[in-house]
Amino acid sequence: MRHARVVRLSHERMKEEYFVRAIVEAAAAAQATKKLDDAAFDALEDLLHRMDRARDARRTADFWALTKRFHERIYAAAPSRLLREEVDRVRVRTLRYLPAFERDHDLVAAAQREHWEIFHALRGGDPAKVERLVRAHVATVASAVHIPPDMSAAHP
Repeated sequence: MRHARVVRLSHERMKEEYFVRAIVEAAAAAQATKKLDDAAFDALEDLLHRMDRARDARRTADFWALTKRFHERIYAAAPSRLLREEVDRVRVRTLRYLPAFERDHDLVAAAQREHWEIFHALRGGDPAKVERLVRAHVATVASAVHIPPDMSAAHP
């Protein structure tokens, strides 16, 4: 039987986790750049249009759920299984910060602009640009996380 432990969330811990997340997600996206095919680009573009509609309707929960699918679709194309596993691991770890920014409509708008930039760089086949944009995108999200001093969460 696994026991839950209470982890105090701190700004320093959040910064470190998003720093690692930026590295592994950017690397996975760069690897995926040359592996995505027309069907993948069609699926990504469809998700982006759905994300636009969620943003415009101010349905932030829908937006973040679609965002998760957008990113997962990209990282799934990375050829390194180890890197994909690390991306999954760090994304699970940072889910605990979602309540700290999920209703931020300004962040939704900024994140969506960045999603379209990432998509165009992927379609353009430029791994270095994709890597740079994904790192910046993760930093945008991290900068929106404001952890109240008493916030804590239980984790297995």
